[in-house]
Amino acid sequence: MAMYTAGGKYSLTYFKTLNNFKNFALVECDIKTGRTHQIRLHMKSLGSPVLCDRDYGRESEITSSELLGKKKSGEVLINRQALHAANLTIDHPITGKRMSFSSPLPADMQQVLDLLISE
Repeated sequence: MAMYTAGGKYSLTYFKTLNNFKNFALVECDIKTGRTHQIRLHMKSLGSPVLCDRDYGRESEITSSELLGKKKSGEVLINRQALHAANLTIDHPITGKRMSFSSPLPADMQQVLDLLISE
């Protein structure tokens, strides 16, 4: 997976920043093509990798102190990509029926967001 100006497969991601924090942002992405690693690669290409993305970002985990811009200490808040599909709509591959799913923000991501909001 890589960004190409020519010769690669087309992909399109719309995004908007929902909230800016000191060193982080809450971003909503709307993907139109569904390529492998699409969001992760597009966010990295903008200089804003997904939090805790070990392949396209920097660290694979973050503690509460790091989240607040301090030296790493304390409990690990999240040790996976901070990427969540809140809403997903697909056309069923056999029936063609449009199907929609939604899921609340996982507890670990909510904890990160709560800490950022409280700062």
